Amino acid sequence: MNLNKVGTFIATARKAKGLTQSELAEKLHVTDRAVSKWECGKGLPDSSLMLQIGEILGISVTELLCGEKVASSDVVAKAEENTVRLLQEIENYRCYSELDEDEKKLLAKEYKNSTSAKTWKTMNIVSIFQAAFWTALFLLSTFLNWHEVATTVLLVCMVLNATLPIIILIARMAQFSMWLNLRKNIKERHLNY
Repeated sequence: MNLNKVGTFIATARKAKGLTQSELAEKLHVTDRAVSKWECGKGLPDSSLMLQIGEILGISVTELLCGEKVASSDVVAKAEENTVRLLQEIENYRCYSELDEDEKKLLAKEYKNSTSAKTWKTMNIVSIFQAAFWTALFLLSTFLNWHEVATTVLLVCMVLNATLPIIILIARMAQFSMWLNLRKNIKERHLNY
């Protein structure tokens, strides 16, 4: 399901009805931030709200989930596609909970040995080293009056600190990618049984 497409469709339908996000939120008894979240593609409305949203915006639930107007001849086919897609998503989330303890331990071991986990551990060690280094630098500059040395080292550290968030971001992206691959492997193993 394309959340961005659904969000754009909700926004378009809302504007066509001449409603602001706040007005729609008020009619649904939710916050305007929730409506904004839907329209930005960061989530879907709760299933209990979908019929009400459809009534307010003049769209069907099938159109809401498709993110586009659906011809009356295609409604059944689109509804079936949405149902299958939602069932697949539910299955993806359910796979981990259905693993037995040995499979969960194997998965945890695979993750522990993954590049992502090792990168995360390295980043934690770097953070501890950095904190110790800053403390030592403070002590040098304060108690030993090594201001020139401390200033030079401080400038070098500032350059390193500027690049550290980028390195952390790359590490977290790698971690998320590894998590997605592990989740995919769980699903494949589960379907092969």
